[in-house]
Amino acid sequence: MLLKDMQAHLEYIALKREVLSMANRKALETISRLAEKHQFEVFIANGPVYIGLYEDSSFQKYYGALKTELERITGNNPHLHYILNPPMTFDKEDLQSVDHVTATATQTYSTRLAAEMRSLSPTE
Repeated sequence: MLLKDMQAHLEYIALKREVLSMANRKALETISRLAEKHQFEVFIANGPVYIGLYEDSSFQKYYGALKTELERITGNNPHLHYILNPPMTFDKEDLQSVDHVTATATQTYSTRLAAEMRSLSPTE
């Protein structure tokens, strides 16, 4: 099942012309403006990824383009933070699909996510 899901992701990536849809790009730009205006923190995090997919050259190319885009969007706003970069990778035993962890791996992912968020949150 996991390898079938990986193949589907690779086929989807091969068809993609842009890593962010226009709707997602506009949404992130709107969130950026609102975070700046209202002074709140926003964390954009990479989800968990199957190590086999992450190591695939097609995925690496896609991820590189996505990383560049997200860094561009978040780079000029001190309230936007791009975290879990590179993404956390997991073995197949810890995944339901190539980008969804099992209940047991959720704690590992969530703990790291929270730690990165805490490390970048302004102190009061």
